[in-house]
Amino acid sequence: MQNNTLSISPMLPIGLTLALGLGLASAIQPEDEVLLQPRYEAGSRVQLASEFVYESEVTNFEMIRDGEPVDMGDRMMGGPSALSRWVTLTEHVAEVEDGAPSVVRRAFERLESENFRIRRDEEVVDSSNGPLEGVTLELTREDGDVVAEVVEGSSPDDDALLEGFSMDLGLAALLPTEAVEPGATWEPEAGALLRALGMDVEQNLFPRVTPGATEGGRGGGRGGARGGGGGGAPIGDLFRDGEWELEATLASEQEDYDGQACYVIELTGSGETDIPDRERPQGGGRPGGGDAPLAFVQPELSLLAGTATMELEGKLYFSAEEGRVVHLDVTCEVVIESETSRESERGSMQTSSTTEGSLTLKVDVTEVAEEE
Repeated sequence: MQNNTLSISPMLPIGLTLALGLGLASAIQPEDEVLLQPRYEAGSRVQLASEFVYESEVTNFEMIRDGEPVDMGDRMMGGPSALSRWVTLTEHVAEVEDGAPSVVRRAFERLESENFRIRRDEEVVDSSNGPLEGVTLELTREDGDVVAEVVEGSSPDDDALLEGFSMDLGLAALLPTEAVEPGATWEPEAGALLRALGMDVEQNLFPRVTPGATEGGRGGGRGGARGGGGGGAPIGDLFRDGEWELEATLASEQEDYDGQACYVIELTGSGETDIPDRERPQGGGRPGGGDAPLAFVQPELSLLAGTATMELEGKLYFSAEEGRVVHLDVTCEVVIESETSRESERGSMQTSSTTEGSLTLKVDVTEVAEEE
């Protein structure tokens, strides 16, 4: 029986030729299976550049006190908010062992975050830079664990920021582990989605900062973040805590991306996260915005328990010429329904709210020339 499996493996930076001498036609032959798994070459370099944007707005808020509706006007609506992040890094595979990277140098060139929100009818924009910006890590394996060491730049004050990294960029986590034919589907694990989106190391790159740790105004320094939005966006918590059902499909035809013929993996998924009720801190006042599940909406709403539902779509592009992932494009619609009921000496109060959000993520991976 003839074996029609195509093994597509990245040989960076040179690329690869397709097995069996097949050309790069836009349509994949129905009888052909393709193995979309990376193979690494010592000395290869790629640059990853990503843009993440999450926009949200409270679309409904109701309060009932002692059985009577309370006219809140627009006080609890708050207006739209947006969190944007930009990451640029260079990945150098220094050594390879048994087909896998054994020594990797990862240089973080840009870790920038910007948070937009409405506060007292005024637009507020805070920006910050992650503490690993300008840092190069050398990643190695010791007893099965990945160990990160700072080889360039300043070591972070918190050693925990060096824990939890992987030996690759994470995009390959969504690839099928076996050869597949056009139209084939598989179910990626939730952890694979988090790795591909970079949410497994979100707190390394954009750690939370306790509200009030920095002074007011624009900026925030190397590790600063203000208003509970610049670092550790709660949208990441919703993804990490969610129950996900994911499906990936190898498209029947290749698509062109940046002048390259690419195999396309179409991704769909649904997620649901239960948001627990939170007790108000003693002494009253607002809870800390940095880690409140709904702090990216309004600090006043972070006490509300509820449910978040997420509908995700995306495409992963695997270059047939270069034999590696070159692009990821993801969108996700988020709806949060929250409600709470409280009894106190002053009476009863019920509140409910709806928050609608939209996430977009675009990731490009390009080849970088080897250093002489």
